[in-house]
Order: sequence, then structure tokens, then C-alpha cells
Amino acid sequence: MVSIEFVTDITRVEGLKRYWEQELRKDISTVPEDARSVVQKHLDGESLSPQEDGVYKNVLKVWWHNKYGFPFDLKPAREQLLRKKYGLPQEQRRAQTLQEKLLDAYGVGDAAALERLKKEYKDTFPDELEGVEVLFGIERYLKDQEIVRLGIYEGKTTIKKLQNLTEYNFLLTHFILQSKGNSELLAKFWKVLEAIAGKAGYKQQFRILRAGALTQVAAYRIFEQLNLRPQLSHPVEDAFDSVDLWTDTATRTAAVQVKSVGKRQEQDAMFVKTDSVVFPGMRVSEVQARKRVEQYHMNSYLFLEAQRFNAKLSKYKKRTGKNVEGYFVVIPYQKVDFITGEPDPGLVQLAKERINTELK
Repeated sequence: MVSIEFVTDITRVEGLKRYWEQELRKDISTVPEDARSVVQKHLDGESLSPQEDGVYKNVLKVWWHNKYGFPFDLKPAREQLLRKKYGLPQEQRRAQTLQEKLLDAYGVGDAAALERLKKEYKDTFPDELEGVEVLFGIERYLKDQEIVRLGIYEGKTTIKKLQNLTEYNFLLTHFILQSKGNSELLAKFWKVLEAIAGKAGYKQQFRILRAGALTQVAAYRIFEQLNLRPQLSHPVEDAFDSVDLWTDTATRTAAVQVKSVGKRQEQDAMFVKTDSVVFPGMRVSEVQARKRVEQYHMNSYLFLEAQRFNAKLSKYKKRTGKNVEGYFVVIPYQKVDFITGEPDPGLVQLAKERINTELK
């Protein structure tokens, strides 16, 4: 994972595209030297040959992902980030007001108001905000999830649906992260999503989706508070390598898989390296300076999940040649705020202790 400092001296302009173009211009030193002239040519408004256009598009994708941690092609997430970062205060307030009105209209089943607000949204923000994309996509997501689970389709169809699922998961998680501090909006958002899912007959699947998204947000916030620069994984990495997050340790990059557990599973929170996971059902304690500092338990299901993740990570390292560590994180759902995904302070302290002992 590459860390690039954000530029700050951006000139206020019309259109979100102009903002990321300014950033790319400011960050030109991070572009491979043999491609800089092509990028500069495009930014100066000159036409590119088909070959140059291919070079430019590849540079753009790599630069954006290195800087913001998600694919440039995920337009709703890109527009949401740029609007929050550079949008005028009055524009941001209007966007939030429209979001809240949409949620209210959905919540009371006001079809006429919903259609009017959707039109107003499209007229005001042609590149719909991320939360709206997630709202309108929930029923399709749950249907696709059931298709993949049942194995109704095979081959390319299943792969495509799997990619759609992980892309939706990304947009949902990113939206929650971007909505930090706005618990009222998020409360309405979850209420409406649950209503849509329940009406479509997918209430249980929705609960699983919500638990997974909020615990992933919690893991992100924990690593963020510990200054380990977390990034959400690329949807393709999530789909095929089971990587939920990337984070930086003092020595190397780590791939993180996050699992949520409920009260019935009686499972402790855990932050462990995948190559140090022990046989399930055993309690393990570490002794440092003659003092017992940590004890945890892993059930058989999570043990198998950790082993699968370790196997996928081994294939990833062999395929990419990257030297990365694997972290397996287990978070009890009751230790996470049900609306915002903010973690219990005890989870942050546990992660800090684990990083000082095993995760280093």
C-alpha cells in the first residue's frame, strides 16, 4: 500500500472532475517518469493517441487507488469523496437535505414525493451520491447474494455477480465511513434499508449484511485510531482474495480479514496473524516478563475461516510477489455501535495490546 500526501492548495472550480485533475497535476511527481509527459499532455487539453490514452488511463487508476484506496471507476464513491472534500458548504447542506428527504419519502411510502425527489436529485447531482446508489441497489444486492449462495448460476455469471456483491459492499462501507459524525442520517438510512429488505423477503440476509459492514467499519476505525493507515480493499481483492482491509505496520503491509460474531457464538474479540492461528477450541495465553498478558479462544468455524484466508493469502503473495502479512480480526457485534460502526474503546485497547505483542 502506497501512502501519498493529499494536496491542499486546490483552486475552487465548477465540476468535481476539475478537482481530481488539479490533484493529479499537483501529484505529477508520483507518476512514473516515462508517463509524465502523456499525463501532462492530457491535463493541458491536448489530444492523445490511442496508445497514449491507454497509458493515461492506467496511470489515473493507479494514482487514484494509491491515494484514496479504492478504484477510480467506482464513480459514486469518488463523487461522494470529492464533494465532501471540496464542495461548498451550502452545496453539502443541500445534498444532505435531499438525502434525508429521500429517506423520509421511502420510509413513509410516499411514491409521489419519491419520484419528485429522485428527479430533483438527478437534476442537481447528475452523478448520484453514494448513499442513494446504495439505497436503490439494496434489493438487487440481496437477490444476487441469494443466487450466489444457492449456486443457481455458474461460471462467468456467478463471477460477475460476486464482483457486483463486493462492489456494493464497498459502497456501503465507504458511505458509512464518509458519514462519520452524522448518526441521525445513518439511523434513517438503516431504517429504510431494513424496510426495503423486509418487504422483499430478505430480512435475515440484511441483518448479516449490516453486521458485516458495521464490524468492517469498526475494524477500520480501530486501525485508524492506531495510526496504521487503513484502506478498504479493491472489490476484486475482496471477491477473490477475501481481503477486507489493508493496513500498514511498522515493517510491512498487512491484509486484513474481518469477521463479525453475535452473542450466541460466545466468541472473544481477536486480532491475530493468520500464520499463528492455533487449533480450535484451545485457550492460548502469552507470557511476557513472567506476566500473563493475553488469552483468547477460537471456535472451529473461525479456525477454518482463518485457515482459508491464510491459504488465499499465500496464493496472493505467490501471484503478486508482494511480501504481506495476514491479520485475522474477530469483532463481537455487541461491541460495535449499531448505527455508526464506532468500536467500543475496549476493542481499540485490545488491538493496541495485540499489535505491541503479536502483530509486529
